[in-house]
Amino acid sequence: MKVIIVGGGVQGLCTAEYLSALPGTTLTLIEQYEPLHPHGSSHGHTRITRSTYADPLYVELMQYSHNVYWPEIEQRLRSRFIQPVDGCFFGPSSGTVQTYISAIEQIGANVSHLSLRQARQHFPQFKFNYNDSILLDHTSGQIFAQKFIQRL
Repeated sequence: MKVIIVGGGVQGLCTAEYLSALPGTTLTLIEQYEPLHPHGSSHGHTRITRSTYADPLYVELMQYSHNVYWPEIEQRLRSRFIQPVDGCFFGPSSGTVQTYISAIEQIGANVSHLSLRQARQHFPQFKFNYNDSILLDHTSGQIFAQKFIQRL
């Protein structure tokens, strides 16, 4: 199988690392800048990962990533690249947050609803409104992006 990967950030390198273990795979990685450049979404020491997305396919892909891929790569490289951290996603109950709730419920991601009181206790740094739907994403984490990119 021949694969071309466009972008050498965390996602592109993750894809390359995963596919490199498959027999008979030829990879080409295209990146317009030098490694660890400040121009892409993976620059800096950390990025976030989560399961809260509006598209059920993205939610499903993140379940695989969190439950299979990242543990495999951390074991293979003998290093931890994700630090679990609870994530918060919220917005007016009548708004687009309902699309996210629907996708999460459809896939069964480990995301729970918080009451206004619970949200204020768990995330005192945020200002929630009485009509907000508030989600606690238990799959969220901090990706050590620079460490990962340097390792590969």
